[in-house]
Amino acid sequence: MGAVSTGWVVDPRGRIMTNHHVLEDKEADELGVMTFDGRVFPVRGVLAADLEGDAVILEIDPGGGELPALALAETARTGEAIRVIGHPDGRFYSLSEGIVSRVFTEKVGEGNARRTWLTVTADYGAGSSGAPVLNSSGKVVGMVSSTAALLADSEEGKEPAAEDEQMVFRDCVSVETMRLLIAD
Repeated sequence: MGAVSTGWVVDPRGRIMTNHHVLEDKEADELGVMTFDGRVFPVRGVLAADLEGDAVILEIDPGGGELPALALAETARTGEAIRVIGHPDGRFYSLSEGIVSRVFTEKVGEGNARRTWLTVTADYGAGSSGAPVLNSSGKVVGMVSSTAALLADSEEGKEPAAEDEQMVFRDCVSVETMRLLIAD
């Protein structure tokens, strides 16, 4: 089995949302999408991409049928309860819970472009890239993107030890970024 990542159906006609970084070093025709019931579909192409926002919409052919799509929430709020369902380390459909601990914007690229991001407390790991972040109503408020460990000061020239890890930031693409990509 090759690398595993996560995505979700944004449109029942076969549009799949995942992270832009999932496509690094890959062509669309090297990718496939597997549904919960085990059906596999080749990726036909990339419909829209946002490198700075780490989001992409892929197209598959659902064979004349429709796939169940997830609805987008209006926004995410700090303190809001969330759930993440992803495939960390190939452990398919793992569910974790937490809250939105931070909503923030940052400048990207040249000019005045900005992206909104979320930080969440729900656990996730490698293989969960592109996983939907769901609110208590089951609507998408974000999408798993990355983690960054905050380390305590360690001795200069020495690799940090496990005990140097203080916390992990789990950053997610915001629903606002995904809406911009869908509108393109």
